[in-house]
Amino acid sequence: MSYAWADEPYSNNYWGDFNTIQECIADAKDMGRKAETAIWIGRVEETDIRRVNLAIILDDLHNAVCDEVGELADDWYIEDIENEEAYKKCEEDINDLVVKFIEENGMKPTFSKVTDIKPYFVK
Repeated sequence: MSYAWADEPYSNNYWGDFNTIQECIADAKDMGRKAETAIWIGRVEETDIRRVNLAIILDDLHNAVCDEVGELADDWYIEDIENEEAYKKCEEDINDLVVKFIEENGMKPTFSKVTDIKPYFVK
């Protein structure tokens, strides 16, 4: 687990990737924050990129086929999911494939999210 700090609770600009809250406070002091000044410290979490939605893919596919062949494809109900287990497995497999592609091509996010944000005071 690591931590980051900011001058405001709803900031988009958090500083650092520190092992402890005390390291965040020390860094804030080193960056010129005065004693008794409030800073906001939160846990740094990796951004979840497993967000492929199979329903959207199926809907896009259906629309593309309808655009190509017209009304003949209107009755092709691929968006109606009857086998929930197979649907979830397929969605997981697609997410695995997308994450693998992102990682193999050096496109892994270089950003993260900060959660459990609380105020601390520089000493």
